[in-house]
Amino acid sequence: MNHYAGLPQDEAKDKPQVEANAIPPSPSETAPSVNRPKQRGCWHGYRSIVSKFWVWEVFCAVASLVLMAAIVGLLYYYNQKPVSEWPYRWNINSAVALLVVLMKASMLVPVAECLGQLKWYWFDRGERTLSDIDTFDSASRGVVGSLELLWTLRFWHLAAVGAVIMIASLSIDTLTQSVIGTHSDLTYLNNSASLPRNNMYLDFEKLYTGEELGDQIAPSEVVTGLLLGYSWITAMKINDTNIDIPINCPTGYCEFGRYQTIAIGHQCVDRSSEVFFNETVGKWAFEDFVGLDPTNQTIVSANISIYPAPVNKGYTNFGPLLSRTLVMFNDTTGTNQLPIAVECIMYWQISTFETSVSANVLNETGVIAYVNLTEEAQTQYGQAAGIRMRPAECWVNDTLIEKADDFNLGVPECSFAVGPRAQIGLQNTLQSSTFGLSGEILYYPEKEVWGPASQFLLNVFFFQERLNVTDSTSMLKYINTLWMSISWSLTQTIRQIDLTTSDEPIVGYAAQGKMYVHEDYFDVNWQWLSGPIFLVLLSSVFLLITISTHKTHKAWKTSSLPLIFHGLTREHRMAVGEPEKVVDMMECADEEKVRLMISESDGGVRLVSRSRPVSA
Repeated sequence: MNHYAGLPQDEAKDKPQVEANAIPPSPSETAPSVNRPKQRGCWHGYRSIVSKFWVWEVFCAVASLVLMAAIVGLLYYYNQKPVSEWPYRWNINSAVALLVVLMKASMLVPVAECLGQLKWYWFDRGERTLSDIDTFDSASRGVVGSLELLWTLRFWHLAAVGAVIMIASLSIDTLTQSVIGTHSDLTYLNNSASLPRNNMYLDFEKLYTGEELGDQIAPSEVVTGLLLGYSWITAMKINDTNIDIPINCPTGYCEFGRYQTIAIGHQCVDRSSEVFFNETVGKWAFEDFVGLDPTNQTIVSANISIYPAPVNKGYTNFGPLLSRTLVMFNDTTGTNQLPIAVECIMYWQISTFETSVSANVLNETGVIAYVNLTEEAQTQYGQAAGIRMRPAECWVNDTLIEKADDFNLGVPECSFAVGPRAQIGLQNTLQSSTFGLSGEILYYPEKEVWGPASQFLLNVFFFQERLNVTDSTSMLKYINTLWMSISWSLTQTIRQIDLTTSDEPIVGYAAQGKMYVHEDYFDVNWQWLSGPIFLVLLSSVFLLITISTHKTHKAWKTSSLPLIFHGLTREHRMAVGEPEKVVDMMECADEEKVRLMISESDGGVRLVSRSRPVSA
């Protein structure tokens, strides 16, 4: 009679132990033992080492760690870098997907082998249902078997860790697909962006007096800028005086920082309370301005180039005077006894701007304006000397030059000037009743029509009618907006005048800026990669624990050969009827409890059922 005992921990050292309820040997077991062929050669030794020391499994675990490190390294290198820096035809997602496939396959190899090894340990530690063999095998192959194994083990076994890894591995592909994203950002390209600015205004058109100061007028582009200024808010952009300038920014995204240009400023004050009726001429008057005829004049405008007395009467600090205009509105509604009068001045200043271009839209903000407040800077109509201005703080292409008013520094970009002929030419243009800021609108009540008027006053009248402006406060607000448009349009025009034909030295014609291009950047969402990294590390730890805790057991792993060489005895197979159908086998396996035992007589290992009596 042969006896069976539990598998020893070290097959090379421990001797078989005889169980009290030893199973009697079958005839096949009492037959003479067959001499086992001795394996020889290097190949046998190599395979033995690979199997015993888990070489293949360790190699796959290391490979999965290396591949995961390669994925992390690749993503770390290209994170926040332009997509254009990826040098290959296939995109980075394809490269990561390939590495993930290899990593996942390498990771699951040791997990499957560990589950197979833990299967034999499961049967070595007690009697188990024969169907548990199928459950462990299914768990090493996929998710369904892993779920079934978790249910069988109730999560309370080392093999449950492997089953969890198998199930969680389904999420690796989905998580890694969400790792790589992109975002758009601006990338510095070069310093080739530019926009017009000027240090000087020297242009004029000669008439009868030629080069001698007299009847010069502004050049045609400045006249056009004037017309645009007082027509803009009336015909096109109500409450919008931002008349853009042409810029050189091909990409549509540029930064110019701070720079300065010669410009025209303005201020307006309400003079309605200072209007008086001049009995001599029978008109409403203000100081020395031409009055408003109450009988037939609706609007009258007069333009002069004389400073108010005192100079700052109602105004804050302003620079060299260009023009001074009074607009008077007659009461046509019968609600006011006195006319409304608004006075505006325009003067030269140095404007500091901060400018950027985004999506081809110019954003220009005035930061500060410098004005020369010295008495020497006060202008007179027809003066022979030009106007010169030099700010204490000068901005050139976003660079601050301090103490720029020190002429010893010799910084030409910080010196601004207006030529005398250009000054009188612009003043003559502003005083013109044809396209300047002077004129009148006559109203004939018997015919209910308006007489001829200047282009400027027609715009004033139509805008007044559109907004139904009748009080001095609203009129001041409207006129101030109108003058803002005029001064801004003139500034934008003057800064675009090409000085290359001038006899004066050319200084800083354009402001230079930085050009950017909209580019896509890689954006790695590391949180989505934490799951795959954890699974790879867990699989390696799972392998190490399995090897260290089961190093004395037979390394059968996932091999099916032990079931052939060490399966049930013939008597046990006959006891269950040797079913041929898989379904019948499964039903019997659910009821049959077996354990790996070792025979005392021949040292053979069998799956033995102690609950079923076996005949001799």
